[in-house]
Amino acid sequence: VELFESGAIVLHLATKSEALSPSDPAGRAKATAWVLAALNSVEPFAQMVIHIVGMFGDDAKSKEGRAKVEGLLNLRLTALSASLGEKPYLEDRFTVGDLMMTAVLRELVDSGVLARFPNLDAHRARCEARPAFARAMEAQMKTFRENAPG
Repeated sequence: VELFESGAIVLHLATKSEALSPSDPAGRAKATAWVLAALNSVEPFAQMVIHIVGMFGDDAKSKEGRAKVEGLLNLRLTALSASLGEKPYLEDRFTVGDLMMTAVLRELVDSGVLARFPNLDAHRARCEARPAFARAMEAQMKTFRENAPG
């Protein structure tokens, strides 16, 4: 199967590995829901916060726009933080939902936004420290390095 969207790719891989998704229908549905939450509820606002000043400058109107979008992102991160609580993972164990949420949350490290949510930052760090995550990131970055413009 040849796929092109990260969410579709990880969900496809999850069907092939119980390490990424529980085999029971309820567990699989919850893991899928977290993948979609990462991509549809958190990432769009994260991307806007990260890029709004860079795209539109640092004037008052851009700062006002960023503040509004950051407020919306904070609402989503607050809900995510409450859902995670002090658990190590979003559900009873690591799933593809944690994988995708980590990919989104790591985008917020440099902006300083994630530092306001210590449990989310700890979740991100815990997931990034998994050996399989490091291997996957290295494989992805290798492709970028090999195909970098001359």
